[in-house]
Amino acid sequence: MEESKKERPYRPRRLPVVHIDGDDYIVDFRLREFRTATPPNRMIEFIPFDSERGDLFMRNIAIVPCAICGEPQAQPCDAVRKDVRCFRCSEDSVK
Repeated sequence: MEESKKERPYRPRRLPVVHIDGDDYIVDFRLREFRTATPPNRMIEFIPFDSERGDLFMRNIAIVPCAICGEPQAQPCDAVRKDVRCFRCSEDSVK
């Protein structure tokens, strides 16, 4: 097992969220889909990566490493790379 995995206790991973076209979308690489991250009064929309809209969304995001731990993060293409933090590192820096 890698040394870095031994040092950190297991925590569930939060899926990345990107802002595209005025809405927030959860990016689920395992299921290969975007889902709207919406308030409870809206239906959740599922957008497969291989759909026309999903393909357009994929062109607007980049996989960028976290500036602290290096774990890949889905970010809008215009994200400033030195400011990218994964949820774990963002939460740890607040504590």
